[in-house]
Order: sequence, then structure tokens, then C-alpha cells
Amino acid sequence: MTAYEGLDAADFDPDAADFDPDGDPPAPERQYESMFDWFDTWFATLITRRLSGTAGKSGRVFCPEWWRHDEVVRRLRDLWLAWEGAEASDNLGAPSAWWIHDADPMLRVLLDPDGGPMYLCSRDKHETTPPLRRTLTMPPAGWFDGLD
Repeated sequence: MTAYEGLDAADFDPDAADFDPDGDPPAPERQYESMFDWFDTWFATLITRRLSGTAGKSGRVFCPEWWRHDEVVRRLRDLWLAWEGAEASDNLGAPSAWWIHDADPMLRVLLDPDGGPMYLCSRDKHETTPPLRRTLTMPPAGWFDGLD
């Protein structure tokens, strides 16, 4: 028996709409058109956390202008894509795993008032948080030579 037994020529038709030379199945349709649709329609309506009213205090913080924080947007995008994958999975435990392995740790980082990406913000006010790059000094020329 060969690896190709049971397959017909249509399985190798590069003009077919669903042809994938690697044999991967087509990606499932997403339930939401964009991260913002998912965030606004599903995530932000479901998540309930007590938020601190002031920046840097104990509790949790979520900036009212969260979309101005690049790290927040990227983390939410990745969280949305993981959610889409979990919802599309044949594994009935995938949505639960999404909460445990994706949502819960991501929320801990996002809402962290001391070190999260919105740590300078309060419930009522946005403050620009500088990216890590702005706080670093450049290493001396040649510092990393030989590490290739």
C-alpha cells in the first residue's frame, strides 16, 4: 500500500478552490469579522472585574481609551484569534482551556495596575505609556559580535 492509495486526481488539482499542497484543511470561518467586533460584542460585555479608580493603586485598571495602547490591542487581537480557534475546535474542552490558558493569564497582565500596559491610566483617564524601547540605551558597537 502506498501513501497515495485511496486518493484521486482531484485531490491534487492546484486549480481547485480548496487545494492545499501541504494537505492542511481549510481554515474555519471566523465568528467575528474583526478583533474590535469580538471585543465590543462578546468580550467587553462578558468580562466583569472590579476596577481601581486611580492609576498605580491596588486593584485593576482598564483604560477608557484602551485602543491607544499598542500592546493592549495586540494582546486582545491574539486573545481573539485564540478564542476563534477554541470555538472552532472539535475538542469540546477547547473553550474551557481558552479561559484557563489564554484569557485568565492575559487579563492578569492587561489589568495589572503596577506593571501592565495601562498602568498609568485610571478608569476615567488615558495616559500614554512609553514603550520599552524609549527607556533603553543602545549597547556599544560590537557588543553582540560573535553571537551569530
